[in-house]
Amino acid sequence: AQSNPVITARGDIPLAEANPEQTLAPMIGNFVALGVSDANQVTAKARGVWSIEKRALLLKVDEAKDGGYEGLLVFTWLPEKGFECYEFCADAHRHYKLSKQGDGLQDPFDDGKSAKRTPPRFSFAPFEGQAGFSLTVSGALGERQPAFTFVPDASQVGPYELETLRSDIAGKTGGRDHTMQAIVALPKRQRPDQTFPLLILSPGGNAERPDGYLPMATHFASQGMIAIVVGFNNSSAEDRAELFKQVLDWAHAEHAKETKPEHKLSGMIDTTKTVAAGHSRGGYAAIVAGQRHAAFTHVLALAPSGPEESAGDNKPNACVIVGSEDDYLEDCAKAYSSLAGKKIRLELNGMDHFFYPRPRYDEMLKRGTAFLHSEVLGNRVLGRVLSAPSEVVKVESATPEPAKKD
Repeated sequence: AQSNPVITARGDIPLAEANPEQTLAPMIGNFVALGVSDANQVTAKARGVWSIEKRALLLKVDEAKDGGYEGLLVFTWLPEKGFECYEFCADAHRHYKLSKQGDGLQDPFDDGKSAKRTPPRFSFAPFEGQAGFSLTVSGALGERQPAFTFVPDASQVGPYELETLRSDIAGKTGGRDHTMQAIVALPKRQRPDQTFPLLILSPGGNAERPDGYLPMATHFASQGMIAIVVGFNNSSAEDRAELFKQVLDWAHAEHAKETKPEHKLSGMIDTTKTVAAGHSRGGYAAIVAGQRHAAFTHVLALAPSGPEESAGDNKPNACVIVGSEDDYLEDCAKAYSSLAGKKIRLELNGMDHFFYPRPRYDEMLKRGTAFLHSEVLGNRVLGRVLSAPSEVVKVESATPEPAKKD
């Protein structure tokens, strides 16, 4: 397993161990940066762009709260120069350098008259098994400078190239036979033995065809998941919950097939991580499927609406995203309340049942993707993006108490 080295101003771990050439090459282009206080409150936001060709990350900080740090930070990594940070703000222009030899910081802009600052500390952590990294900058780049953590912008398309496949999946509920149209968004491996968590996505409403929700499925898949969006043939939420499990069984059967070019899913699935996802009636069905079937470890429910019924004993890790202007807000609240495991509910101000207007749709996509990164793919730093409160998002979460031993 790849280690997660820490780069400090004292140079106590060689920069070469960070292996930037291999780790940074498959990066997502755009970044969001969060400044987080000791109380884990977001105190500043900024947007940056990573240039693979230039090996540079440019970050403009212009949304600081309470008179906090604002400025321009440029981070570079060059094989012959090592890791450097250039700071441009209202009262200073500084250059911090960490050499491979570990001879500490250099500040060529320091004329000896400015107030001395504590050297910044850099922490570099590649995401285990995934494209991307977190780069945390802390220390005194300003009296009120928070620790910035750089993470991929979850509203952007991910780094994985995709292949899409169409298949008809047979199912049966209550004596009724179903032929479900399904589209599989399959990431291309970045190493020969790589496997991917599975996400099964149900459209809302009648869900007769999967095509309308394919853009959402491909967005999730591009982050490093196998996404299957399914047309559930006007089935009820209750029947659809059972069909979720039958789609999962089909996928696992494909995964178990002998490796051949025509068996696209053979050996591709991480069977320990499975997400039931959906919108509206499909979101409610995803919750019920997650509660009834232990194979579903996670649930992503978007504006879930359906009957208030007892679902089951399984306790999946769940994320529910709703809009404040949703006509089915009461149904959404009941669906969230029925979840007994670790859960988070995000209410987006001004958004309706179909996640419009568009800027709010992007916010929904970003938060839902951050949940998948943080809780399913193991990129925990994106949990800050998921749970960060803002003027457009109200956050509620709960974690069950661990079971007491007799």
